[in-house]
Amino acid sequence: MLRFISFGSGSSGNCYLLECDGARFLVDSGIGIRRLLHYLRQYAVSPESIQAILLTHDHLDHTRSAECLAAKYDIPIYATALTWQGIMNNPAIPKKSKPELRHAILKNQTYDICKCHITPFEVPHDSQDCAGYFIAQGTCTLCIVTDCGQLTPTIDQYISQAHNLVLEANYDPQMLREGPYPYQLKKRISSAHGHLSNLEAAQIISAHAFHLAKVWLCHLSEHNNTPQTALEIVENMLQQSDISSSDLPEVHVLKRTEPSVFFDLD
Repeated sequence: MLRFISFGSGSSGNCYLLECDGARFLVDSGIGIRRLLHYLRQYAVSPESIQAILLTHDHLDHTRSAECLAAKYDIPIYATALTWQGIMNNPAIPKKSKPELRHAILKNQTYDICKCHITPFEVPHDSQDCAGYFIAQGTCTLCIVTDCGQLTPTIDQYISQAHNLVLEANYDPQMLREGPYPYQLKKRISSAHGHLSNLEAAQIISAHAFHLAKVWLCHLSEHNNTPQTALEIVENMLQQSDISSSDLPEVHVLKRTEPSVFFDLD
């Protein structure tokens, strides 16, 4: 059985714990080490039981505690070579793990990690590099796409194989336009290498609704979105599809700075 919990999803820090038949691994480790260890204790998860950390990209809100956690508990970290380059050159990550714990992975190549088949794939974002993850365990499949500027044929291909989807719904366009951010930042967020809007996320989910069982909206902006707004946009578009309401996927919104419950995947 595959299940996961979100310990945080947003610019303050991103971290997902996945469990697969007793094996545990993290996707991103961008919240502070003390807060992460507190959450692990809160959910009766020993940090020694974590067997791997997968990183999507080198931005601090996805990597903040990864090296520290790996060094303290001898956990291997998997990331692309360019993501490793960004991490190694980041002075905000002073504590580095042992070289033998750092594994460079290739996109579109499948790895057997923690009893799962895991495939990283290309995601457009303004980082050194960025990957999504397609995770399969038996017939259970999960696709994770966060910090994504636009849908690409590659992303669409991996989502089309998934029964479960974690997808960014970062901003509401009107809130972004009228919000306090400077123009250049607004332009960056809405660019093809920035973030997905609620509407873009809703269009992707609606296009794949016939095969998705559960969807989680992630990485919501603190200033340019609300959980209610994101959920309403997605659910309204789903209701307009040709799929009967009983067959529509469940849609959840992940909290920015608080843990979720454990979700069992279909």
